[in-house]
Amino acid sequence: MKKFGFGRSTYSGLNGEVSGELPADNIVDRAMSAFGQGIAVTNFQMMQAFTAIANDGVMVKPQFITKLVDPNTNKETVMSKEIVGNPVTAESAELTRQYMRDTTENKDYGIAYGKYVVPGYNVSVKTGTAQIVEDGKYLFGGTDYIYSAVSMVPSENPEYIFYLTIKKPKDYDYNALSDITNAILKRAMDLSSSNDEPTKAASSEIEKVTVEDYRNFDTDQAAASAQKMGLEPIVVGTGSKVAKQSIPTGSKVLAGERLILLTDSETRVLPDLTGWSKADVVSLASLLDLDVEFNGDGFVTNQSIEAYQEVQKNDKITITLASNE
Repeated sequence: MKKFGFGRSTYSGLNGEVSGELPADNIVDRAMSAFGQGIAVTNFQMMQAFTAIANDGVMVKPQFITKLVDPNTNKETVMSKEIVGNPVTAESAELTRQYMRDTTENKDYGIAYGKYVVPGYNVSVKTGTAQIVEDGKYLFGGTDYIYSAVSMVPSENPEYIFYLTIKKPKDYDYNALSDITNAILKRAMDLSSSNDEPTKAASSEIEKVTVEDYRNFDTDQAAASAQKMGLEPIVVGTGSKVAKQSIPTGSKVLAGERLILLTDSETRVLPDLTGWSKADVVSLASLLDLDVEFNGDGFVTNQSIEAYQEVQKNDKITITLASNE
């Protein structure tokens, strides 16, 4: 669950985002989590987790801002894709999408057989029904649920994920989710096929980002500010304040650079380093006082200490690097 990003903020940049809750470490909560209870999640976390299934195991942060424009200079800071983990293998992700096709294609046990259709494409679907807790108790009214469906199209190599939820409808129409989904995804695929050449910002127009001093800032505020500046904030630790940062204050860097924010908590949890550069790992090791050893060249493909494990000062970690080519 930690590898999929549950239990911590996605640092989307929007105000009021919460971290949710993971199951407690006991046999009852572990059993309950097997069928979806004992855990609290946000829509942002769900969408982020879905990207790992759609992207062959590569999990990316949901982005709500395309670019920032300085009204005085017209200089642009373009937001870049941020990879935040690799919770599953490409093979597992592909197989999951195949099983999700059965939801709407298999007439024998597809729970939404024939309902999710985008003409000309295979669609992978996962429906959901979540109970709602109020005042510490589950609600038991006829429609006291959160109904949901996530759809990925095309199944073989998804271009779009559409995640729709309906909470406590007065009169629930089981076709509502599929009717909305089908119309929006058909429109999206029609637009996609007619506009295959994405626009690219000229590199000469992209302004470098000046790194601010986030030390002693509230952790969530610092991460949100860095995100809005065009940086990729990586929060390490569970503290409420930022103690150290990987890039010195006043440095000018390109948008999309990783900025590691070390909090004031005693607990230090290692991020998923997959896809990181050697320089970023060195910065992290310096902040955490880790003894790091590298094998190969390129970007991180493996780490000897698993992601989201707690580390201590002077722990040794071996990093395997490989070229993207």
